[in-house]
Amino acid sequence: MQDRSYIKWAPFNSLINDKILIESKIKNNKKISKPILSEDQLNYINEKLFDAYINHYKVNLSIYKNESIICIIGFINNINTIKKTITFNNNYIYFNQIIDIK
Repeated sequence: MQDRSYIKWAPFNSLINDKILIESKIKNNKKISKPILSEDQLNYINEKLFDAYINHYKVNLSIYKNESIICIIGFINNINTIKKTITFNNNYIYFNQIIDIK
């Protein structure tokens, strides 16, 4: 008689593979494409960034990172126009990641 250890579990392997497939589909559905901003929106964001930095206002930034939109609240510590980054809550954020500012 042969060992049935692998054969008896074969029907359940298809369920495990389906679960992985379903989880990957759900993960792919949550992905968001990066919004395209107009020149007016970019100018508005730049003005608000510099105003918040100079006057030390608390801001709410919406940034695009890893195919999702993240909202962060805090103070702008530094703006580096050469590297095109801002230091926000001791984290570096690139200008092109910023979608909205409030």
